[in-house]
Amino acid sequence: SDLPFTLGHTNMWTNNILFSKKEKSEELQLLAFIDWQNTSVCNPLLDVVSVIGINMNANDRRKHEREILQHYIDEMKKRSHRFKKKFPIDTVEKLLPEYRKTLRFAALQLLMFVPSEKTEELGVLTQRFIRILEDIV
Repeated sequence: SDLPFTLGHTNMWTNNILFSKKEKSEELQLLAFIDWQNTSVCNPLLDVVSVIGINMNANDRRKHEREILQHYIDEMKKRSHRFKKKFPIDTVEKLLPEYRKTLRFAALQLLMFVPSEKTEELGVLTQRFIRILEDIV
């Protein structure tokens, strides 16, 4: 990967992201990320694929992933003056191959939940796992 390593949370799912509602508004404000015991120096996309892969259903993920990745690139560019290394990717098309490879990490995270979803129909997380496999294989 051409991406510089960064400090990653590596367990970025909804229960580890705290929000608050702004007064008299439906808008959410990020308060904190919690549960940092798995922190690692890693590929910066690990947390991105966790948020997208674990927390979004397949249809929404597929529909919005390019938009989310473009936002990620824009934010990395905006903050580049804070980093020693420049973020080397400037388009979604250049980022997509690395994103697809890194999406395997979200599949591994979801795999842990598959055996625990004992229902007639496939559970939500099992469905997300299967759809990610469809996209990376």
